Amino acid sequence: MPSALFSLLNVLPSGAMMCAFGVSVLSVPLLRFLVLRSKPEPAIPSVGGVAFCLSVVAAALWTGTSVPLDIAVGLLVVWVIGMMDDRNALSPRGKTTALFLGLGLHAWLGEGAGLFDSPILDRAVQVLWLLWMCNAFNVLDAVDGLSAGVGALLLTTFGLLLDPEGSLSLICFSLAAALAGYLVHNFHPARVYMGDSGSLTIGFLLGTAAIHLRSEGAEVVVPALLVAVPCFEAFFLIVIRIAKVTSPSVSTYDHPTQRLIVSGGTTKGAVLTLYALTASLCGLALLSPGLLLPSVAASIGGFLFVLLVWRIARVDTAGDGVDARPGSVWDKTWLVSRLVYRSMTTLSQSVRGVLVDVGCGDRPYERLFAPHVDRYVGVDVDASRYRHTLDAVTRSQAMGLESECADVVLSNQVLEHVMDPMATVSEMARVLKPGGKLVLSAPHIWGIHEEPHDYFRFTPFGLRHLAERAGLTVISVDALAGYWVTTGVRFCYYLERFARGPLRPVVGFLNYAIQACAFIADTLDRRESDAWNHVLVAMKPIIDESKTGARS
Repeated sequence: MPSALFSLLNVLPSGAMMCAFGVSVLSVPLLRFLVLRSKPEPAIPSVGGVAFCLSVVAAALWTGTSVPLDIAVGLLVVWVIGMMDDRNALSPRGKTTALFLGLGLHAWLGEGAGLFDSPILDRAVQVLWLLWMCNAFNVLDAVDGLSAGVGALLLTTFGLLLDPEGSLSLICFSLAAALAGYLVHNFHPARVYMGDSGSLTIGFLLGTAAIHLRSEGAEVVVPALLVAVPCFEAFFLIVIRIAKVTSPSVSTYDHPTQRLIVSGGTTKGAVLTLYALTASLCGLALLSPGLLLPSVAASIGGFLFVLLVWRIARVDTAGDGVDARPGSVWDKTWLVSRLVYRSMTTLSQSVRGVLVDVGCGDRPYERLFAPHVDRYVGVDVDASRYRHTLDAVTRSQAMGLESECADVVLSNQVLEHVMDPMATVSEMARVLKPGGKLVLSAPHIWGIHEEPHDYFRFTPFGLRHLAERAGLTVISVDALAGYWVTTGVRFCYYLERFARGPLRPVVGFLNYAIQACAFIADTLDRRESDAWNHVLVAMKPIIDESKTGARS
């Protein structure tokens, strides 16, 4: 094996790599100087992508290498799109559309991936794969030095495994050397960033190299090992962000390295951990062509990887004790619970004074509102069930509190359980001070629950009517998601009847998968006429006594 590895190292194009390294390490500070000189405010410029382009072109000219048209077009297209995004941020949908069209041109100019007999299917899968890899490596670029080091390791390994006579191998080696030169300026604390022009280009090259390595006869496990780190990063972020009812395209502080830092590590330590993981996978990929994967090493590595995922998934990055994720994602109602929680989190920022929570139950939202108010009063009708959480017991429609004693009245999922909703809302208005706010949520489309005390469902117009009849001024009535969320969650209720014995974990997984898909579909096609729930915010008017004729 040492001789085989030595023979692999002999294929390194040292001249091209030295050229690319030199151009990168020298051009990065020059580009940084030019950008900072042209901008009035000091910042960390995204010039890495430009340096990579200069380095690869210089290496190709140095060796006289001709690059196939399809690869040249693909590299140019993703680099240009990245530059456009670096200069003037594109929308996620606009950038994805541009990448899709550009990668489609690349696939049409080439011979296809050679993975399927159908040329159309072959090219379609190739485009989707490259689009995934471009975005996967793009999201990896979240911590100083991470993308450059991981990219250099992966590209070097691809270069060793690809046909040494092919131009793709030389491009991989050249870009790896350019990344090493760039890393001198990017390792923590970074003085430059690579930007989307750099990360998209690396992602495209990794995806293309994986396709070519597979077409050259390598077992599928080899390219899979080499793209595992960026693919895991992208998949992990999608799962976590959806679990937080956040669009996967919205940036959040949830990257694996960021979670390692929050859990008590350092930036350098987190980056070196990912380096070690990437290097281990590269080593396994280099060992696998002539041998079976070492089962012991693979088993130990897999076990450690599972432990790492378990650790970082449980890190509270939001710092709120639940990481903005109440309840388990395996539950049939996790999505709607988190939608309400997200809405209450936003509304809690604008409350002050005394808050009365009508129908407080176990006070699930106290941790959100209590830091912003002077006093949090929990009121409910069921003294036996919630005896440890109540400040007052009431029949809701006759709360027994003093008039104009509250700055905020909060009521979540209560109105459907009272026999006289109009009287209840009028009581809420009575205890509000002038200028005080009512925050109320109630279901529109939902199954029967808390039997037999489940009496009504409310449209947004019905909620508005009740508030206005009670003398309140409606500020907003917002739907908590639309048709797809309603349908997905209700279907999970149906699946719950099968959650017994060995089917319980299967149903739990389906609960997450179905509601995650429903959330994504809802962001793409939001039909609020079929919303499961609405949140009303209303205010009690301030009476101008000078206009009513009142005298002091």
